[in-house]
Amino acid sequence: MQTYKSLRKYIDGSVFILLLSCVLYSWTYFSDNHTPVEEKYQVSTEWTVEDGESLWAIASSISDDHDMTIEQTISWMKSKNDLDNESIFPGQRLDVPTQLTGVAQE
Repeated sequence: MQTYKSLRKYIDGSVFILLLSCVLYSWTYFSDNHTPVEEKYQVSTEWTVEDGESLWAIASSISDDHDMTIEQTISWMKSKNDLDNESIFPGQRLDVPTQLTGVAQE
């Protein structure tokens, strides 16, 4: 009988912790808007690649225009321009992120 009571106490505690974990996970998941930073931007400029430029150089030159990191900007450009890798060539036209969508600007 003693074993049954301690087992039941253990299971009740485990169920409580499991339910609490589910509630906390749901709360944090749904409280965040889950909009990746890359999706907050729209294409407003087309960039023509010049000789010697790389995605890194382009991303670092436009990084002051928005709050994405250089890595996020590169990821955004690769996604929006359907690039499989970071190889680009002179004369290529790339869409670049420069304007926030859905956010008031100064």
